[in-house]
Amino acid sequence: MHRTGPFRSTHIMLAGMLVGMMLFITACGGSTQSQAQLNQSKAMLDQTLKHARSIGIPESVLQSVIKQEQQLSSTGAPFTLFNDQQVTNYNTKLASNYQQLETQTEAIVSSISDQYNVQAQQDLQFFQSSLTAQQQRKVGNTQAFTAQYNQDSSLLAAAQNPKDFAAISNDARKATEALALSNTTFNQLTRFNTTIKQMKAARLDVTGMQTQYQNDLATFNIATTSIEFQNLGTLLNAQYQEAVVNSIQALPYVSTAKLGEFKSQLALLKTYGMDASPYQPLYNADQAALKKASTITAYLAISQKN
Repeated sequence: MHRTGPFRSTHIMLAGMLVGMMLFITACGGSTQSQAQLNQSKAMLDQTLKHARSIGIPESVLQSVIKQEQQLSSTGAPFTLFNDQQVTNYNTKLASNYQQLETQTEAIVSSISDQYNVQAQQDLQFFQSSLTAQQQRKVGNTQAFTAQYNQDSSLLAAAQNPKDFAAISNDARKATEALALSNTTFNQLTRFNTTIKQMKAARLDVTGMQTQYQNDLATFNIATTSIEFQNLGTLLNAQYQEAVVNSIQALPYVSTAKLGEFKSQLALLKTYGMDASPYQPLYNADQAALKKASTITAYLAISQKN
């Protein structure tokens, strides 16, 4: 009987302490509603940031929001005993800050989307201008580029996020660059073909070079990328240099032979009692030019005159 009183008192004290601790813990966490609002606001911000990354918003643009979120997450609620109002206020304020960052992120997404959209339109317009100019000059086969432009235009009409706009811009820029390189390559083709014609006119064997030219032209007509035009340009340059070397080696003999024919014709005129004096200065000039000639152009000029 004497133990019952103290035993009950101990239980009552323990129960009181447990209740007090529960009240204390509850008070330290603020109201349940404010804590739920805080968790939801942070989760919404994280979801918005994740979505922004997934649609192509650059990480560098999001850094400001990310740093602010990290700063907010590193703060702690105020410590108050048996009074959760300050913690509730803290949770509410923090939730509001997360909501502001979410709004800021959405604004970034909208702004970047608009910027990328405008850029894609500009790049596609440059692509169209380059393609039109190419078609007007009738440089090569532009069907592949036309199909590519039509596809990019359709994609732009359906595009909604920065990732889509960036892909269109990238494609249009590559096509525009390829078209510019195609002009350079076409000029190389023209130069090679002109050299072949000049050599043929000088009665040099150009069968192999004509085959090379036809193969190069076929490659040019199906090329659509910068690297393809670059590779063809490198090949054409090598072929042209080889043609020049071969010409310089052969043309002196051809020019000499042609000059010899001219001299024989002059002698023949004299044999038949005709006046060859009007042609003698031409022969002398060609003979002097042959001695000075050192380039394919100079040799061709002599061989084609006679």
